[in-house]
Amino acid sequence: MDKDDVLVNLELAYQTGNSSEFSRLLDVSFVFQFSEKDVTLGDVLVDEWGRSLERITFSYMFGEPVPTGIPGSSTSEGRTMVSQAVEERTWGYIKNYFFVSPWDSVVTLSLVLQYAEGDGQWVPFVDPGSGETWYRKSAGYELTVETDRGRQFECLDGEASFVVRERLGGGAWQLVEWEDVKPWYKDLQAKDDVLVNLEMAYDNLNFTEIERLLDENFVFFFSDSDFSGGHTPEQWDRVSEVNATANMFSGFAPPGPAPIIGIDVGLLYPPDGWTEFAPPGFPTETWYQKMVRYNISVDAPPFMFLGFDIDMMVQIRYADVGGKSAWRLVGWRDLFGSLAQSSQSLPSAIVEEVSWGRVKALYSN
Repeated sequence: MDKDDVLVNLELAYQTGNSSEFSRLLDVSFVFQFSEKDVTLGDVLVDEWGRSLERITFSYMFGEPVPTGIPGSSTSEGRTMVSQAVEERTWGYIKNYFFVSPWDSVVTLSLVLQYAEGDGQWVPFVDPGSGETWYRKSAGYELTVETDRGRQFECLDGEASFVVRERLGGGAWQLVEWEDVKPWYKDLQAKDDVLVNLEMAYDNLNFTEIERLLDENFVFFFSDSDFSGGHTPEQWDRVSEVNATANMFSGFAPPGPAPIIGIDVGLLYPPDGWTEFAPPGFPTETWYQKMVRYNISVDAPPFMFLGFDIDMMVQIRYADVGGKSAWRLVGWRDLFGSLAQSSQSLPSAIVEEVSWGRVKALYSN
């Protein structure tokens, strides 16, 4: 049995609902790890589970056995299925759905794994616990599922990481680790990807993603109102932006009025709608810009900073970084105007209405 046979048989086990073959593929110490996206967003309540829960979930998916004594459990006989909108979900989310909803089961399923074939494509590494040499390979997947109760799931651009070890006694390879690594952030190949990732990075305090978004020539322009009022500098560069972001996301002591425990950003903009312009100093390039409206809420007890219906101009550049070309933020101009009336006070909080730029300036070194 070659290492690739594990993936071939995994695909077949799902396509046929063969629980015996599926169980045979799982090592005694098997672990499934849910994607960061599902865990962070609370779509699943555990980071991982083991062989026992994996096998139980598979049996629930394919109705082996049909659970009894669970409110609402039934078969499709004599009942009209109501088709629902297709939900874009990860493989892990879909498995977790059947685990927490064992009265439902698969009606149709299509699974395609995409990977570089051959034993030589598996990457060896030494497992620190056992001292054995294990092997890892990544695979893309396309998975569509329709359930007995009309739920429809799909993941057409998923990614998983599989680890195999040779079964004790030799003769076969088994899955020992399986991680769902469905990409969360966009790949920055579309202009709007920059805005999608910017919003998610702030909402999830993801410093690494902010660094990835910022072009090496990045400049942040503070609003005229903030600058003329002495609250901020006129502008700063990528180094200052990175430092302020690190301070905001650290969750530790100031600079700043207090450690930030949560940020909620909402960006409002039409799809596409970017206008091109010739950037000074880059005569061979074309950059793009778009007006975006934002709402921001920053929770830094006992302070609450709020900004509502504020405009900003975002400028992006398609450039090569580390051998990969992508759209990145190269200019960001805050257009905050006069202060509006303070919103209704929150209990035990000092509420101040500010711009995004002013909050960042509070946490600069």
